[in-house]
Amino acid sequence: MGPKYVKFKNGSVRYQVGTIRKWIEEQTVSHTTQRKLPNNK
Repeated sequence: MGPKYVKFKNGSVRYQVGTIRKWIEEQTVSHTTQRKLPNNK
């Protein structure tokens, strides 16, 4: 799973800045939550 990206007509692919920021925030929250929880290994 990664951030959504936009494909332009000329073939170049660029990530949406807003989407990336949201995705990074979600990843950070996810990691923070995992650290608080005890390891289930």
